[in-house]
Amino acid sequence: MRFLVPDLLPRLKQLADFAPVQDVRVRVAPNLTQPDGTLEAPKDSTTTAQTRKPKPPDSDSLRALADTLDDAELREALRRLAEYGD
Repeated sequence: MRFLVPDLLPRLKQLADFAPVQDVRVRVAPNLTQPDGTLEAPKDSTTTAQTRKPKPPDSDSLRALADTLDDAELREALRRLAEYGD
């Protein structure tokens, strides 16, 4: 969206209702809606990406993904990667 702002601003100025607009700011907020439609509580501000350890995909998941790919080079690379998890 922010890449569209330079083109958007001159177009807005052409419309009488938006002529006074001088700046457009784009903010991104995390989606707090869970798959079941309930709202998730905001994370504690002390939790950062540096303190969380992502769980790597397991070998079976990598092999399953590799089996779905048409790109032979990528498919083989994922299979090699899966071997490291065994």
